[in-house]
Amino acid sequence: MNGEDLANFGTRIALIEKSLWSSDAELWFIKLDTGTRFTSEDLIEAIGLPGEGTINSNNAVGAKMREWSHDGSISRVGFQRATRLTSHARAIVLWEKL
Repeated sequence: MNGEDLANFGTRIALIEKSLWSSDAELWFIKLDTGTRFTSEDLIEAIGLPGEGTINSNNAVGAKMREWSHDGSISRVGFQRATRLTSHARAIVLWEKL
């Protein structure tokens, strides 16, 4: 397996483990208008983290963003500072729904 194969495998595992959360994420995403800009924090604010309080729940959030990006549903349009305290104001991707 190369790096891309491993990333794809990791995405599938993260989403399978959190399948109910993934379904909620899809429902949230479908309701967004084309052209809506959002971050992973918007998704988390809307539906919460998968398995709130469990280890590696952020992996499913990143996997969902990666999945949408790879299937052409979203495009990276910039960066902004995170507002969640646990993110320590790091730069996070600003996405646009296509």
